[in-house]
Amino acid sequence: MMLAIMGRVMLAIRVGMAFLILCAAIISLVVLGDGAVIKVGPCESIQATINMASPGDVIMVRSGTYNECISINKPLTIFGMDEGNGMPILLNEGDSNKSIITLNSSGCIIKGMIIKNHKNCAINILSNYNLVDGNTIIGGDTAIYLIRSMSNVITHNNISVDKIFGRALIAVQSFNNTIKGNTICFSGLASNGIYLVRSNKNVISDNKISGNSLIGGSGLSTRDAQYNILKNNWIETSGLWGSCIYIRTSVDNSLRNNKVEHRDSFGSGITIYFSSRNNISNNTAYSKGQLSVNGIFLRWSTDNTIYANKAYGIGWEGSGITLLFSEENELVKNEASNCYYGIYLGDSGKNKVEYNIAQRNSDHDIYIDFFCPDNSIKHNTASLYVVEPRWSHIEDNSGSVTEFAVDFPDQVPIFTFSQIMDLIYNMSQFILDLFIEN
Repeated sequence: MMLAIMGRVMLAIRVGMAFLILCAAIISLVVLGDGAVIKVGPCESIQATINMASPGDVIMVRSGTYNECISINKPLTIFGMDEGNGMPILLNEGDSNKSIITLNSSGCIIKGMIIKNHKNCAINILSNYNLVDGNTIIGGDTAIYLIRSMSNVITHNNISVDKIFGRALIAVQSFNNTIKGNTICFSGLASNGIYLVRSNKNVISDNKISGNSLIGGSGLSTRDAQYNILKNNWIETSGLWGSCIYIRTSVDNSLRNNKVEHRDSFGSGITIYFSSRNNISNNTAYSKGQLSVNGIFLRWSTDNTIYANKAYGIGWEGSGITLLFSEENELVKNEASNCYYGIYLGDSGKNKVEYNIAQRNSDHDIYIDFFCPDNSIKHNTASLYVVEPRWSHIEDNSGSVTEFAVDFPDQVPIFTFSQIMDLIYNMSQFILDLFIEN
């Protein structure tokens, strides 16, 4: 009887071991693909191994340093092995005009590598459906460059650049990509974290971005971009005229649940510039500079929704939310307290400012400057200062209303002080664009 029991126990153990081995094999196939596994060491060439490999093969790169640029023209997995001496390092000490890795084929995986190019681009993606996961990527001008590519996943990488006009990740005419869970650092004269140019329907989420750009840099920015989702990112930046998130000439994007903090003069947590129909909701936006800083700043923008955000601007003339030359936007259920101004409108009309909380601001809770016609200012928990009350619709606000009526003309003059400052700002952005585009 005892022998029979022991026999059944041993059979169960063997079956269990066989099951575990089968599971391990299945996991290996899922992670590494179903092709051949080829190992390459420091004294061998990764490019030569790529040339000999077949589509679907897995190239296991052993610990060590590899001084070469590689181009992948078939679906392969490049998998870094840490054998106890750290992740393998791929660098470029030769031709400064080449990217270290160029993905010409779709369906590639780059995982577990340290990729360094202090001169130019680290990874250039020219194809679709690739995975770049769990790498350390150091770029000169650019760490990762996507151009005319779609449906790539870039996740859980440590990405950094430190050049004058460096960009941690730039996507040009690229669609449906996912950039998620990365740690990104940037520094330079006018450097940027993530920059989308004419790129639509991308998801940028759960990234941690920090940067120090002397002038005009942004943690996450778009230009001529549509239908992108920017959510759950943590962004911290410093620099003159910089922004954590900068939406420029872009429409129909969604910004939600981001936490941003900008520290310097003339900067903003979130800037919306010449942009329409964007939804900015449930973000926490700080700006802690000393001069004219804003939590959320709209310039020359229309038909945007600013909903349920917490926005703070610290410093002289800092505002939680500022609208300048902006019309037909909705500001609803936001909190803008403990700022210089809570909510500030200048040269902006036909906006809906309702059900917001703006309290304990050092100058005014809600300040409606001159040349602001037909705004609806209702149901706010805030005191109001209105320069020209005959132009606004003010009802049922909880705080006091201070009116300052002056004999301004009914039409906006050709140039106001704000417009002159805006012209200077636009000129500086144009000059920076000449460098960023090249």
